[in-house]
Amino acid sequence: MVKAESTASEVSLASVDDLRAILKWLEEEFEAEGQGFWNNRGSIERAYQKGELWVIRRQGQAVAFQARDEEPRLISVKRNHRRHGLGSALIVAMIKRAQAAGTPVLFDECATEEGLALCLKHGFERHYKAYEQNKVFVRLWLPPLRVELSSHLPKVSVVISFYPEAALYKKAESVPSDMDSVTGVRLKCGEVILEQRVVGLSTGEIENDLVVKIEIDGAQVYFGKAKYGDEAGVEKYDQHVFLIRRIPAQTARKAFQLIEV
Repeated sequence: MVKAESTASEVSLASVDDLRAILKWLEEEFEAEGQGFWNNRGSIERAYQKGELWVIRRQGQAVAFQARDEEPRLISVKRNHRRHGLGSALIVAMIKRAQAAGTPVLFDECATEEGLALCLKHGFERHYKAYEQNKVFVRLWLPPLRVELSSHLPKVSVVISFYPEAALYKKAESVPSDMDSVTGVRLKCGEVILEQRVVGLSTGEIENDLVVKIEIDGAQVYFGKAKYGDEAGVEKYDQHVFLIRRIPAQTARKAFQLIEV
């Protein structure tokens, strides 16, 4: 008898026996229906080796899995165990792991309408990639972990705005595509620590790099391409995602006009 519901707490790392069971039923389904992830068995095996293969078991056997080798992630439920919440449990567990790791945004690709509906159910949104127009991508922004700022340090107001690349070359400033206002504290060395990270996302379009502007207490301290913003504290998370958690002293001093001793 198939269990009626499943929860994220049932998701666990796969064992080698789980891997064997998964490959067995994927092969059987492919031979019977010509569908499924049997052709992705190499990615599933690599995910297991990386510790990125997660399963739900029934009567000691893996009947659902989520694997991450490279993007996109693979999620599959054995046919006679579908429509009992196992796919949802795998997604909820994935989101919880990402939040615990401080991941800013999750990306995925949906190969089926059922997969898309499942992702949308859990808060993902469609994400357009100009260079891959015939695929369906989704993303989920995850809430940032807040940093407990010392009440003994001076607070500053930080505004971080993101623009398309064209903003660098126009006399009239473009309207930002996104903007965040956060509180920070100034350390004695001049560095600013933000109460939470700020995330910038590029479109992925060729020749359209993400541009970032950083203002501290109303004074502009950086305006340039995110990929060149190391000195301003802009970190490259992956090909299209940039993070800002701190503003180094050499950049922050432009606002504070500190004198190095």
